[in-house]
Amino acid sequence: MTNATNAKGLSFVLIEPGSQISEADHYDWYDNEHSPARLTVPGFFNATRFKAIDSQKPSYLTLYDISEPSVANGPDFEALRTRASARDRAMLEKVQYLNRRTYELLQEPWLHQDTTDASLPGQFMLLVSMEVKAELEEEFNRWFSEEHIPDFLIKIPGWLRSRRYKLYDNLEKGAFEDGSGLKVCKYLALHDFSRGGFMEHEMMKASFETPWAKRIYADLLHREVRVLKLHRIYQKPQ
Repeated sequence: MTNATNAKGLSFVLIEPGSQISEADHYDWYDNEHSPARLTVPGFFNATRFKAIDSQKPSYLTLYDISEPSVANGPDFEALRTRASARDRAMLEKVQYLNRRTYELLQEPWLHQDTTDASLPGQFMLLVSMEVKAELEEEFNRWFSEEHIPDFLIKIPGWLRSRRYKLYDNLEKGAFEDGSGLKVCKYLALHDFSRGGFMEHEMMKASFETPWAKRIYADLLHREVRVLKLHRIYQKPQ
């Protein structure tokens, strides 16, 4: 996988295929047409897809490292939409739910000293999305950078990398059976792990019990936690 060190943005796509699309058709379309086409857009460096293992929906997440947030809706991407095949258009109409977000990288990623390009992406992904009060944002960001990641997450066996982002834009289509959608939060953290079981590890549990963490969590407006497993890596055309 191409690990773009100069990627300052992220295209983040959640999909729930729904009952109108068979699993075989979904995989054939997404793996052989939809995602590879996006890697032809300049500024799209790589693509990885994850499948939920937490019994939550949407079931699939695709991450594209991009040069900067603006390329996700730039002229080259719009041209790709214009020339989309009839099948691609039809499948996008059939999917039950799609949430496409663009994020801006907040700071350089944290990497384990033994993490290499070959070890990324991790086999497991922990996704944490949070919304905080405006007056708490500065402290929230300091807590994440000064305590939560360096004092706790990096000490969990299998931890490879942590990245933090701020929302740039958001597009949502469809809904779930109960008519609901997703709460899209301003801040996103992605943590790569080489092994599962991290949610039950003592360092993960301890990370929520410090005085600083308790103060932050007491004033959160919303928090979403997802656990996913690597499904596929898409190669950028040469």
